[in-house]
Amino acid sequence: MAKFVCDFGQVSAAGDKMISAASDLKTATTTYASNIESDLSGWNGDAKSSFMTTCNTQTAAATVEAQEMNDFGEFVKSSAQQIQELDDQLAAISI
Repeated sequence: MAKFVCDFGQVSAAGDKMISAASDLKTATTTYASNIESDLSGWNGDAKSSFMTTCNTQTAAATVEAQEMNDFGEFVKSSAQQIQELDDQLAAISI
């Protein structure tokens, strides 16, 4: 079928890469936060509290970013599919 818009396979692959990167970010963030928490297990007082507060804040922010990246990857894939369907319909028109 003719492609009037773009290479949909590449666009879909880009969406898959974003989804994969989002998953990697979430995994790395969770692992990093767990390691910090483990390292701080012997600490007490204000220093531990400060580190944990900062760690939790940054972990939450990274998790939100990972979810947004995942959602955008899904959007890219869905958009490519919908545009491809319209492109196929356009290609099927006989003038």
